Amino acid sequence: MSEAGLLQLVELRINIYGKRFDNNSDKNEKVWEHIHRDFMQLVAKKALPAGDERSMAALKKRFDLELGMHARTHARTHARTHARTHAR
Repeated sequence: MSEAGLLQLVELRINIYGKRFDNNSDKNEKVWEHIHRDFMQLVAKKALPAGDERSMAALKKRFDLELGMHARTHARTHARTHARTHAR
């Protein structure tokens, strides 16, 4: 997936659909149908490269992978920043 495609995926999931579907009533099930539709429209309009065409499951997996990498990076940074090391 291109960098532009990845950025668009994150933009769609967090900024556009994040607030609409993050509640207990729908369990976030329908959000990926909407994200996939919008993402594929961007590919069809050539706003994203044709190589970015993905299935709904592939988009969800890629987002989860990127979210996990972000969480691990944040945890490492937080641990380093707040480490209790004593100066000698």
